[in-house]
Amino acid sequence: MSSRKALIIGGTSGIGLALCHKLEKYNYEKIYIVGRSEPNIYLNDKIEFVRFNLITDDYSFFDQFDDIDTL
Repeated sequence: MSSRKALIIGGTSGIGLALCHKLEKYNYEKIYIVGRSEPNIYLNDKIEFVRFNLITDDYSFFDQFDDIDTL
């Protein structure tokens, strides 16, 4: 199986965070969590939190994630 990378927007709690835990068990190479506040979980080498407020009008922020295959 090839390496996979996921981007979870708003994954710092609730369903997004549950999804992160589920994807971690499916051998994803990297899981990016994008949100306003850091999640209350242990971040390891596979899970990376990226702070971003979705209220902004500039979504060019997401251009850095050019190799995501799961959203």
